[in-house]
Amino acid sequence: MQYTIQMEEESVVVDLSGNLTVENAAALKEVLMSALSRSQRIIVNLEHVEDADLSGLQLLCSAHRISTHLNKNVALAGPCSETFMEALETAGFLRHDGCSLDTQKTCLWKRA
Repeated sequence: MQYTIQMEEESVVVDLSGNLTVENAAALKEVLMSALSRSQRIIVNLEHVEDADLSGLQLLCSAHRISTHLNKNVALAGPCSETFMEALETAGFLRHDGCSLDTQKTCLWKRA
């Protein structure tokens, strides 16, 4: 997994690429927690993700859940890679409505 974190106006943009898999779970958690500590708004770009598994999806979901508790916002930027979207669908993460914890109605996995 590779990443960059950059400040843009009042947001932190996290560009992720490579594999969001169990092998990189600790590093992904660190990146997401670092971004959450820097800004009220975190934008995650998944356009260049080559592989994702349940652990990567759960960490992104967890970052979103933590952000709602902190009155912060985590959102996805632009299109996700086809591989990432396939992982979402295979894992059953795509939703029509957010989960019960999605009080701000900003679920990352909600279909448009």
